[in-house]
Amino acid sequence: MERLYFMVTADELEWPIAVGRSIEELAKDAGKSETTIYSKMRRQKKGLKIIGYKVEVVKVEE
Repeated sequence: MERLYFMVTADELEWPIAVGRSIEELAKDAGKSETTIYSKMRRQKKGLKIIGYKVEVVKVEE
C-alpha cells in the first residue's frame, strides 16, 4: 500500500496545494522544509489550531 501526502488549504474546500509520494517530495514541491511539514503534522495530530494549510495522508492500494 502506497501513501500520498497532500498539502491542502485549511478552509472547508481543502483545495490541493502540493502532492508528493513522500514528505521529502511534498516539501520540495511546496517550497518548504521537511521539518516544517513534520511540525505541521504534529500540530494537527494534537488538535491545535490549523493556520494556512493542512497536510493529509492518503493510503492508496495499487
